[in-house]
This record gives sequence, C-alpha cells and structure tokens, in this order.
Amino acid sequence: MLTPLGSGLACFLADEWDEVEWQVFVKATGESWWFQNRFVRLAESATLGVGSSPFTRLPPTLERHAERYRANGWLPPAPPAPAP
Repeated sequence: MLTPLGSGLACFLADEWDEVEWQVFVKATGESWWFQNRFVRLAESATLGVGSSPFTRLPPTLERHAERYRANGWLPPAPPAPAP
C-alpha cells in the first residue's frame, strides 16, 4: 500500500458508511497509521499488473509528519512538485 508517509502493509479496513479507512503499518518506521481511502493507493504489483501512482498533494497535517520523517532519514526526500 502506498501512503503519504511511504509504503506500508495494510492490515485492517474500517467502513464507516460514507468513508473507508485503512490501518497501515509504515514499513520505514513500523508505526501504525489510519488513512482515509482517498490518501492511499495500491502498491506496484507485477502479478496484478498494477503500476504505482505518486501522491501530488498531502493534507497539511500529514505533510508536517512527512517532513519530520524526512528530516530524521526515515523517508526518502520529497518528490519534486508537479509542473503547473
């Protein structure tokens, strides 16, 4: 599973009528995070024929955490901003 904080292992799905959330263990840190469905993507899988999709926008709260993780070396540098 691709998340705003890096790749992870999806372990649980919560369906709250109008919103789906995933519990994901981030591989780089081992931390458990809950992400709304719109913020996660299926990881690249040659078996399923699925390619990866980069995130182009993060909510401010997740971007703050991602920057902290990048500063600690737990995540790779941020991808370049998309061209307008």
